[in-house]
Amino acid sequence: MNNFLKQDLNRVFRSYSFWLGFFLTIGSCIFGIYPNIKYANDSGALRLFFYAHSIGSTSIYSLIAPLIAAIPYSYSYCIDKQSGFLNYILKLRTYKSSSVP
Repeated sequence: MNNFLKQDLNRVFRSYSFWLGFFLTIGSCIFGIYPNIKYANDSGALRLFFYAHSIGSTSIYSLIAPLIAAIPYSYSYCIDKQSGFLNYILKLRTYKSSSVP
């Protein structure tokens, strides 16, 4: 199980989709914080995060958060299915035990 975790983490950090989601997150936070950066000294980092998330007029983070979360998982599923890795995982475990109840 330890080797499987190492292999999976290695695949995540080398994937294009993970880094795309990471930079979309950073970019959307910066885009939401930038108009309110003049208040950075008066308020803390939590307040700036709220500006980036939902309070600010340019906050897009809450709109694209589901997309950011779905990109790596959907890409990983497609690659696993095409390469046959998904069949290998299902041979180790039954389909019923690997599904969410």
